[in-house]
Amino acid sequence: MGEGGAPFMVGLLGAFCLSAVSVAGMRRALTTAGAIDQPGERRSHSVPTPRGGGVGIVAGWTLVLVLLVADPSESGWVALLAAVLAIAALGFRDDLRDVPAVLRVALQAAVSLAFLLALWPVPITLGGWDFPVAWPWLGVFTLVFVAGINFYNFLDGINGIAALQAMFGGVLLGAVGLAGGDGALALACFGLAAAAAGFVPWNFPHARVFMGDVGSTAIGLGFCALGVIGAERGTWQLLTPALAMSLFVVDALLTVLGRMARGARWYTAHREHAYQKLTISGWSHTAVTLTYGALNVAVVAPVVWLTRDSGPIQLLAGIALWGFLAILWLAARRS
Repeated sequence: MGEGGAPFMVGLLGAFCLSAVSVAGMRRALTTAGAIDQPGERRSHSVPTPRGGGVGIVAGWTLVLVLLVADPSESGWVALLAAVLAIAALGFRDDLRDVPAVLRVALQAAVSLAFLLALWPVPITLGGWDFPVAWPWLGVFTLVFVAGINFYNFLDGINGIAALQAMFGGVLLGAVGLAGGDGALALACFGLAAAAAGFVPWNFPHARVFMGDVGSTAIGLGFCALGVIGAERGTWQLLTPALAMSLFVVDALLTVLGRMARGARWYTAHREHAYQKLTISGWSHTAVTLTYGALNVAVVAPVVWLTRDSGPIQLLAGIALWGFLAILWLAARRS
């Protein structure tokens, strides 16, 4: 971190504290506003709980992003900050009063496209091979962003799982950024992890407030955007952030594809994700969340770290990793 180490650490501490304090301040306001998740057969909780505490995560991360925006030598952070705040605002509106699914997805796509246009063209490198940066790719990227936003939201269903995943992904990608000599990108990633850490005590092991769409959609957009920014800066390949989020990607993707294949409405509430099947079978929220965390540390992190400098090896390792996680996904669903 060099001479910038002190501001770096102050920013992270500020993100953690602002997140934790903001969540504390929001709990009563959310209850008063009627933003309450009621128990139900498609829910994994048994006590009415306020939702929207992810405002604290957004506030903490915003502090770090503002520090990056203040540096005129950096680029991309204004677009990231604007996109995160826009998606968070949409998510918060949905927490207070449901936004129709079609309108919600359309607005998510619009925000994603606007962010991508601000950085386009982005180098498209996968497995060590470069692809032409053609306009049709812009549509593909937009679809990936919308999927990422909603996938993260789908996986926010039990205590602590989404916040701890954000911590893990932020720390891992921040470490990769530091290893690549990109201190600004590392700060952005670590900042997200610090903001998520400030929320964790309110949500794990016992949930006094839920993250809500305001937090989960902002984090989903954030990881997609950080992936593109890192690729544009040459710090990592596009596959790197997807691998860091492997557990969420595999669980969400396979579950959604399975529901689509059966003709079910994949976008409605359900309890068919692997983590939900485990809780239905008798696992506690804490056990499932810690199991996901253990897999992240023991399996996902070594793959991402050891293959970060080799595109072809990273691609092969990623295929093997996702295949292994797919087997675990099947085993969890059959439990």
